[in-house]
Amino acid sequence: RRFTETLVYDQDNPRRLGWQAPGPGTSSGDLFGNSAFGHTGFTGTSLWFDPETELSIVFLSNRTHIKRRETIPQMLETRRKLHNTILAELT
Repeated sequence: RRFTETLVYDQDNPRRLGWQAPGPGTSSGDLFGNSAFGHTGFTGTSLWFDPETELSIVFLSNRTHIKRRETIPQMLETRRKLHNTILAELT
C-alpha cells in the first residue's frame, strides 16, 4: 500500500516510495488511475502498475547509444503514447 501514497507533491513529477506517481512530467500517460505507480530505466524501459484496475504495463527497450541524452524527450513521449494506447484499449 505504501507504493500508492504520494510522498513528494511535485505537480509535474510526483513521487511515491521509490516510484513515480502519474503526472504530466512522468512516463505514465494520461489514463492511469490515482493509485498507479511506475518507474523508468536507463535503457528506456518503463514499468507501470495500477492496483485499481489490476493492470500492468512493462515496456522493454534498448536506447543505449552515443546520443542517448538527445533522445530523452522522445522516449518520454513514446512511453506516454504507448501507455495511453494500451489503457484506452483495455479499460
